Amino acid sequence: MASHRVERLNKDIKVHLSREIPTLKDPRVDCMPSVVRVEVTPDLSHATILISSVYGLDRAKECCEGLKNAAGYLRSSISRSMHIRKAPELHFIPDGSVEYADHINRILEKINHESED
Repeated sequence: MASHRVERLNKDIKVHLSREIPTLKDPRVDCMPSVVRVEVTPDLSHATILISSVYGLDRAKECCEGLKNAAGYLRSSISRSMHIRKAPELHFIPDGSVEYADHINRILEKINHESED
C-alpha cells in the first residue's frame, strides 16, 4: 500500500497538471486531454500519468507526444508550485478510458431506448 505522502503527491500532481496542461501552446496538446490517474513510485523519482482525450485513443497518443516534449517545463512547474526539492520524472501514457466509457454509455442508451419501445 502506498504511503500517505505518495497518495497525497499523486492527488496534488493530478490537480496541478489538470490546470497546467490546457495552458500549453503545443498544437498536439490541443485535444482536450484529461489526467485520468497519476502514480508516483514509492521513492518519488518517477510519475506515470495516464492521459485520455474525448477525441479517442489516437488523439491521446498524439497528445502524449506533445506532453513528453513539455515534460521538463511541467516538472519544474510542479517543483515550484509544490515546494518540493526534486520533482518526479514524468512519463505520459495514453489511456482510452474516456472513449471506452462513452462507448458503454451509448450501448446503455440503446438498450434503454429499445426497452422503452
